[in-house]
Amino acid sequence: MEFPTTLVYLPGMSQTLEKRVEELERKVAELSANPARLSRKKDWRRTIGIFKDDPDFEEAVRLGREYREQQTYEKEIAGSSPSWSLANGSPSGSTRAFSKEP
Repeated sequence: MEFPTTLVYLPGMSQTLEKRVEELERKVAELSANPARLSRKKDWRRTIGIFKDDPDFEEAVRLGREYREQQTYEKEIAGSSPSWSLANGSPSGSTRAFSKEP
């Protein structure tokens, strides 16, 4: 029967559990001592301008625009929407859904 092994294991588990609880209590005390670090006010205006003159950001914007345009173009070619011309508001015979011509 494995009952004696369980009794041997429980004291060891109890010591491990006590150490874990002590560590958690220490962390809680540490975090409670410095609440300013956690309570920083989030404000979307803090992010304005952080990518100004950043060539990597400009590249990401360009690639995103190209991707969206390609997705729109492929959707129109697939015929998932009727072909309409924005110039005159009527159906057009072109394969593009939105004609740029007047």
